[in-house]
Amino acid sequence: MDIEYLGNTGFLVGLQSGETIALDWWFSTNAFHGAWALYPPISPDYRRHLLSENPPDYVFISHLHADHLDPEVLKELDKETPVIIGKRAQPHLSRCLKGLGMRNIVEVPFEEEQSIGSFSVVLFDDFSTDSDAPTDEVGYQLDSAILIRDRDGVSFLNLNDDIPTRRQTEGIASRYGQPDAAAMVCSSASSYPQCMLNYDDAQKAEKRRELIRKTTLRFYDAMAGLEPRIAIPCGGCTLNGALAPLAEFAQILPDEAVMQEQRHRLPTGTELLSMESRDRLELRDGTRSLARGNGTPVSYREAAAEAAARQLDHERICIPESFRILLPNMLRRARQNLWRRQESLDLFPDWLVTLRVEPLGSVQPGDTLGPVELSYTFDLAAPEAPAEADENRQHIEFVVDARLLFMVLVSGTVWDNVYTASLIQTRRHPDVFDPNVTKLMSFFAV
Repeated sequence: MDIEYLGNTGFLVGLQSGETIALDWWFSTNAFHGAWALYPPISPDYRRHLLSENPPDYVFISHLHADHLDPEVLKELDKETPVIIGKRAQPHLSRCLKGLGMRNIVEVPFEEEQSIGSFSVVLFDDFSTDSDAPTDEVGYQLDSAILIRDRDGVSFLNLNDDIPTRRQTEGIASRYGQPDAAAMVCSSASSYPQCMLNYDDAQKAEKRRELIRKTTLRFYDAMAGLEPRIAIPCGGCTLNGALAPLAEFAQILPDEAVMQEQRHRLPTGTELLSMESRDRLELRDGTRSLARGNGTPVSYREAAAEAAARQLDHERICIPESFRILLPNMLRRARQNLWRRQESLDLFPDWLVTLRVEPLGSVQPGDTLGPVELSYTFDLAAPEAPAEADENRQHIEFVVDARLLFMVLVSGTVWDNVYTASLIQTRRHPDVFDPNVTKLMSFFAV
């Protein structure tokens, strides 16, 4: 087995049989409604090589997020290509794949080794570890990981964004054996801390340093339980358009200095390997070939400058004046729908929520998508908070562009995606992350 790194948590796995498996390929420059682009980018020539000239025999997709499920990748593949996913009660991922035209969906039960062709796989459900990166708070299990075992016994575990504890990885190693190589994200796919209005720039920089250390220690904690021969940290993107200045405070790449500083946490016999895009590793004998075929290397500074020139998708939205959109009424209706969802979940967190809707770009004050504010509490059925709301109560404020919120309300997108993508700014008191708030906001729609 050989593995080739393609950025973020994407890999091309080559098997003894000559077959190949694509793991979470993301090549586009407009994920999350134009907010994210892959770094390092895949060159057009190599993209064509991967998708058209030598397409993979199998595809694995861990979850629905756009930096793992890239519609631009799937639309170029044969629609009969087997797509391996975890078998869930909720059909969100399989339904999405079928909607993109993929006809051969292979649903694999979790934690059951299953033979597929010349290899076998074990899929692991969302480990649901506590996190300041609320990328999986959507009201249902989202993420998954995959262990691939070739016919000669060589194995590769891609944990991607599915972050386990040491106890959980010890269980994996005990039941399925220590993998020859294991990869896991070592960055934070969220809007924290760069979109926090609580913080000034110095505080954001400090929170970023804390987050770097936290994600690094989680990586080493997981690897300590697995004890693979090779441990591979993953992650990498740029922020586009108006979001580009936020990248300074976002933890969107593994930090090589902190990785080396904490390297002593690896088990004896485990090698740390930071792979560049297009690096290839033969797992049986450790042979490596580096950065072949992906064009001229692009520095992060160059990629960030190019990203800053891109336009965010919602900035293209322009609603003609002849259409009357009663945004306040839509917000109250969405709040009523959310209350019904709260009742079904029996979930009533003690927070006062304020949505501040800002008209930006082509939407000017006085237009039908002008400035609007809505406040409500999760423990009252009323669509708005009472005037005498306790000022000392836990309070979270979301600031969102009117055009983007309109797309959320009409289910053109979901709250989780725009929140994760750094398209929403947040202020909270006290400064604590409550996953139930993000979970419930995913149901905020007309």
